[in-house]
Amino acid sequence: MTQPPDPYASPYQPVDYPAAGQQPPYPVVGPQQHPVYPVPGAPRPGYPVGMRQVDQTTSGYVRPPIVLLGFVLWLLAALSWPLGTLLRELVAGSAIGGFRVVMGLFFFACVGIAGVVGAVMFLRGSYHARLALCGTSLLVEVMAVVGFVSLLREGSGMTGAAAVVAAVVAVARLVLPPAAVVVSLLPGTRQYFAANLG
Repeated sequence: MTQPPDPYASPYQPVDYPAAGQQPPYPVVGPQQHPVYPVPGAPRPGYPVGMRQVDQTTSGYVRPPIVLLGFVLWLLAALSWPLGTLLRELVAGSAIGGFRVVMGLFFFACVGIAGVVGAVMFLRGSYHARLALCGTSLLVEVMAVVGFVSLLREGSGMTGAAAVVAAVVAVARLVLPPAAVVVSLLPGTRQYFAANLG
């Protein structure tokens, strides 16, 4: 009488691997002797087998100098907000205090930190960082235009060196983002950023 198969038995069967120890070496075949279609029963080529010349060269993308220029412009554009505000207030001799000044510095510091992080990622070749920087530069440019127009209409309320610093900061905020966008989208940068889509 036969017993029914065990329903809990493993369906996997053991595999006979060769015993540990010295194994016979494979014959090393050079690239000139390597058959394209090996003959059945012929010994298979072992390793190391010579690599093709194209496999031995790595294709790396060298950072174009224009990307470094774009990085510097993005960095200056990002830092013009917190450092420009701080410099303007220090030259004017006004105390760094009060809700309006402190919250403005905090907001501009957040803008500056985000811009610096984006600029570093841009330098490393991030395609998405380039798009994000170019997209957010529109919002930053609107803020710069509003600040520049209000400076022209109402004046900064400062005199002497403080007025000059306020004007330089306003012009830097107005000019740097469009220049960075133009440099970032130049044709020489396309291949470098297309290689880093991930």
